[in-house]
Amino acid sequence: MGGGKGVKAAAPDYTPVAAANKEAAELSAQVAREQLAWAREQYAADREVTQQFLDVMLPSMRAEAEAGERERDRYQNVFQPIEDELVREARDYGSPERMELEAGKAQADVAQAFDAQRKGALAALESYGVDPSQTRSGALDRSARISQAAASAGASNAARTQVENIGRAMRGEAINIGRGYPGSIAQAYNTAQAAGGGAVQANLQTTASGANTMGTGMQWTGLQSGFMQNWGQNLDSQGRTWAAGQQARAQEIAGYAALVGGAAGLAMAPAPKGGFGGTNLGMLAAMGSDIRIKKNIRRVGVLDNGLPVYAFQYISGGPTIIGLMAQEVEKVIPEAVIEIDGIKHVYYDEAIKGA
Repeated sequence: MGGGKGVKAAAPDYTPVAAANKEAAELSAQVAREQLAWAREQYAADREVTQQFLDVMLPSMRAEAEAGERERDRYQNVFQPIEDELVREARDYGSPERMELEAGKAQADVAQAFDAQRKGALAALESYGVDPSQTRSGALDRSARISQAAASAGASNAARTQVENIGRAMRGEAINIGRGYPGSIAQAYNTAQAAGGGAVQANLQTTASGANTMGTGMQWTGLQSGFMQNWGQNLDSQGRTWAAGQQARAQEIAGYAALVGGAAGLAMAPAPKGGFGGTNLGMLAAMGSDIRIKKNIRRVGVLDNGLPVYAFQYISGGPTIIGLMAQEVEKVIPEAVIEIDGIKHVYYDEAIKGA
């Protein structure tokens, strides 16, 4: 009769297992909701603190950046032109032309001073009645002129040396000015960048902290899914075990049914007096014990356990068979009856117990 397809029997009761897994899943879902709500509150609090920090750091960053801009503009518009001018002046100041100019000025100053001294000396001689044209007076004048020449040469050398020294000093000053301002500008920009970087880092850390905190709620959600999965796997495993048992039983019944076809002699034999208590019917399972598929039914005896025994034919045809009616067996021994493809069958090993 189809090798056991469509076997219908009571499924195992997995209600306690399902209830336990459902309760665990609901508890996990509740904890996940509470954890997520707490994480949102915590993130909001952290965000408020971070915002206060940003309210201080961002204006500081902008102020430092603006200061750097002002320093750069001032350097470019004020000091850099002066620096360039000083560089040009320092480069040109120590030129040979300026040296000779300054030397000439020094010589002129010396000559003017000695000329004034000589005139004063001549005037003094004349006041004393001395003739300046006399030989002795001429010797004094030559001596004065030699002294004048020596002083003039010394003044020229001193002027040249002073020019060189001033030129070097001015070049050094220009270089120092050029070195100082870029460092000051860079410092202002570095301070602004540090303030901005701190603000960005604080914001990112707050966001990461919120994500991690809210992620803990997802862990509880994962537990919920795990409980649901375990529930499903448990039901599937036990369901497979139950189905395998039913399949094995159906195959056993089908094997017994095959024996009935070779028991035609027994089916045609009259029932012994006193019932079928000694008949080896425990090894037989009827091909179909449902009264709805039988005809020519007549009672021929009774088993020791009180179940009537009938002779009948199947509506589909075939010889006369001796057996039980599934509907009657089901009332007395319900575990001995199964249903296959909508037709009731009797499991004779169970039905004849006590017979």
